[in-house]
Amino acid sequence: MSIITNPSNFTLVLFSITLVLALAIRSLRSKKPKGQLPPGPPGWPIIGNLFQMIMNRPAHLWIPRVMKDMKTEIACFNFAGVHVIAVSSSEIAREVLREKDEALADRTESYSSELISHGYNNISFSSYTEKWKQTKKVMINKLMSPATLNKTLGDRTIEADNTVRYVFNLCKSGSMKPIDVRDLALTYSHAVMMRMMFGQRHFDEPAEDGGLGPREREHVLAIYRALDCFFGFYIADYIPFLRGWNVQGEESKLREAVDIINKGNDPMILERMHLWRNKGGKETEEDWLDILVTHKNDQGMPLYTFDQIRAQCKDINVATIDNTLNNVEWTLAEMLNNPEILEKAINELDMVVGKDRLMQESDIPQLNYIKACSRETFRLHTANPFTPPHGAREDTTLAGYFIPKGSQIILDRVGLGRNPKIWDEPNVYKPERHLDIGNTTEVTLMEPDMRFMIFSSGRRGCAGPKVGTSMTIMLLARLIQGFEWTIPNGESVKLVTGDSNLLMAKPLFAYAKPRLAPHLYPKIQT
Repeated sequence: MSIITNPSNFTLVLFSITLVLALAIRSLRSKKPKGQLPPGPPGWPIIGNLFQMIMNRPAHLWIPRVMKDMKTEIACFNFAGVHVIAVSSSEIAREVLREKDEALADRTESYSSELISHGYNNISFSSYTEKWKQTKKVMINKLMSPATLNKTLGDRTIEADNTVRYVFNLCKSGSMKPIDVRDLALTYSHAVMMRMMFGQRHFDEPAEDGGLGPREREHVLAIYRALDCFFGFYIADYIPFLRGWNVQGEESKLREAVDIINKGNDPMILERMHLWRNKGGKETEEDWLDILVTHKNDQGMPLYTFDQIRAQCKDINVATIDNTLNNVEWTLAEMLNNPEILEKAINELDMVVGKDRLMQESDIPQLNYIKACSRETFRLHTANPFTPPHGAREDTTLAGYFIPKGSQIILDRVGLGRNPKIWDEPNVYKPERHLDIGNTTEVTLMEPDMRFMIFSSGRRGCAGPKVGTSMTIMLLARLIQGFEWTIPNGESVKLVTGDSNLLMAKPLFAYAKPRLAPHLYPKIQT
């Protein structure tokens, strides 16, 4: 049967011809750079380095490998006419996020970012516009304000209490099985997010043992699948013509993940909008969703539509989960492989907090060694390989190289944290390296010099570093204070990342034994 009479073959040929023509037209229309671009690998006509990226997946390993081979800390990759500029130098990173911050403050379009943000309606993925500035202001001055964070302190404390009780219950069960630390971190992070965002821990019925219920587990796993799709470097990210074709199978996975997230979030959002906008609301705003629903513009009208609220909720879903989970699991794994570090952390907790009460958020400023361990984990085991791409709003320069308008700038988080020009023994876990920074008395999780990435800075920087710090250190410190942790069979933990992301390749399992008096482990509060 000829390809003309075979519908599937004919469609494939027609599609291929159309794609080649579209790329050729784009190539002909593209302007010659006005200056010298950063160095980059040689590419093919029209498609540039796109084929190399496809053949060397995952791209988050291939891009740094190319830069290492070229001995450069800034490189330009041409993906079908789209210039992607990768940076692994703290000096150039500071230029991106400080000197050239406004020129590089845009975001890039992709199928995943459009779907996750419901048409670029959140602060993570929308363009740098007056509307974006207004929303970022609401996020910082309302949701993340000291007053709001103080109001939600009780929510975070309840979930820290629930977590230690959950582990305590697992220890009492008599099963003598090691505990899944990743699942603990997932449970805590999701529960804190739910309480601060929606004012409730569960979508419907709570889990009896204090862990994640079936719907909560489905919800949080969908959030991670959506994240994997966003950082996937797919062909359609650079060839808009292919969006919606599900070329590499990622779009169907993303749609399924977003549908699951919507199934959890949307009913609560709609119910709350109806309560505030049709039934008179409550006496006071009690959580982040209340703030988003009730906030008004200068004309006294609701500032956000349903799609804009659900987009902001997804932003918060992601932002409050990935860093905490990744950091706590890797930190405890490193401590188990380095018992002397774990012992120092325990001694600090016993000295600052003691064993007669549970550690509280108010203790965090004094837990410098614990925070140094967390910082070292952020340096060595970052949650994501790159920052979300910064879009060039105009022609500019970086490190003396020409950066055309429309370029995508990505900061290599792994390359920054392990740069041998900055860090002595960059692949060795040494929390002590963070204890003398700037001769300050308090260690923080901020890194203004961009020697590694925790919470990004600049116009596109993280809106909630304080709550991020509180959640991460609270969970880590509570697990260390409340339990003695040991490795099954006395073996070392294999510190290996996964294939598609930077989580540990296998969840961390460890034995836990209570080290405090039984009455200090609170009852589960649902």
